[in-house]
Amino acid sequence: SDKRLERGRRHIELLREEELMVRQKAIEVLGNLGRSPHVRIGRMLVLMMRDRDVNVRRSVVEVIRAIGGEHE
Repeated sequence: SDKRLERGRRHIELLREEELMVRQKAIEVLGNLGRSPHVRIGRMLVLMMRDRDVNVRRSVVEVIRAIGGEHE
C-alpha cells in the first residue's frame, strides 16, 4: 500500500509536466490506483485540489472520472 501511494505521488509530479500526453497517462494511472481496493485515494485527491499547480488541480476531475468509469 505504501509503495502504491508513493507511486501515486510520483504520478502527481507528472501532472505538472507541460506535455499533455504525459499528464493524460498520469491521470490514467491514478484512476487505476483509485479503483484498487488497496489504495485509499481520497486524501490524495484533497491534497491535489490544494496544489499550487493549476494542471494538478484540474486533473482531480479527470482522475475521479477515471475511477468512476465511463458512465456518461
